[in-house]
Amino acid sequence: MRGKAKECPLCGRESLLHKSGEYLIRHPKTNTIVARVPDLEWEECLKCGEHFLDDKAISKVEEEKYRSRGLLLPRELKTIRESFGLTQLQMAKALDVGEKTYCRWENGLSMQTKALDRLVRLIAQNPKGLLKNKESEREQAGKIKSVKEYLEKIKWLSGSKFALASYGRSAIGDADKEMITKALRRKKEESGVKNNGREHR
Repeated sequence: MRGKAKECPLCGRESLLHKSGEYLIRHPKTNTIVARVPDLEWEECLKCGEHFLDDKAISKVEEEKYRSRGLLLPRELKTIRESFGLTQLQMAKALDVGEKTYCRWENGLSMQTKALDRLVRLIAQNPKGLLKNKESEREQAGKIKSVKEYLEKIKWLSGSKFALASYGRSAIGDADKEMITKALRRKKEESGVKNNGREHR
């Protein structure tokens, strides 16, 4: 403690004291200590218990929150992304998250999960391999989505050759064609069972 107590801007009482030393970060619900920040200066009201920190102190506290969780800091995320010449959108796609979500991480408005933090670290170690794999996964996901949308439009199989031609033979391989054909046949059989059930009622 140093100096005379000042008026607290929150409660209005003259009980605001300057403090320095180790600052304890507590969980907002349990009040348990989750992290410690050494060599910090702040002001604390002895009556209402409110803490007042300047911008420098706030930065130190926020950094320690990341460190205590084993997460990369926002500026470290940005450094990794920029080191590979990626935009925020490209990095977001590589991590399979929304661009706004990733932007909040870099701006320190929200924290990335531990799993996604590990993925960023892996990309930093092997960017070409992982980014290529993620791109392949997205292409496969896009193909599966196209097939599903197509199956929703086709309610029965009017001939496998006709059905596959309408889909576009050049866009899929033999294995995909066989998968679609089988799926369409199942659709036709299911439709037939349902129709027979209605007729017997």
